[in-house]
Amino acid sequence: YADPHYRYEVYGAQVDWDMAVPLSVSAQRQKRQEDGDIGQDFQLWVGSPTRRWWPQAGFIHQIIATDGALGSLNGDRWWYHSDASGNRFVLALNLPQRWRVSAEYMKQTRTGGTYPYTRADLVLQKRF
Repeated sequence: YADPHYRYEVYGAQVDWDMAVPLSVSAQRQKRQEDGDIGQDFQLWVGSPTRRWWPQAGFIHQIIATDGALGSLNGDRWWYHSDASGNRFVLALNLPQRWRVSAEYMKQTRTGGTYPYTRADLVLQKRF
């Protein structure tokens, strides 16, 4: 599929520290080549994403222009997939047999401060 309307330049970096308490910091920026719209996010995670019975806390800040990113690039945890910005907070616990439970809170607003949206989720996830 080579539709020129959906071509993006994507840049990102991630740094992981595997210390007594693991820490991960990442940032990503995507630019739509057709019109220059930009999407970007910043993530900070403290705790282990895989160790059983270890908690993990995360903060994600995301900004997306009108056509700054497709849903497939920015994930499905966000309500608005374009023309918005917001924060998401996650508290998670890794369980035995690759299960994970998390409580998530998201607050997102359309550009210009209109249509604020908040959501709280309790997620049970099986990792393969």
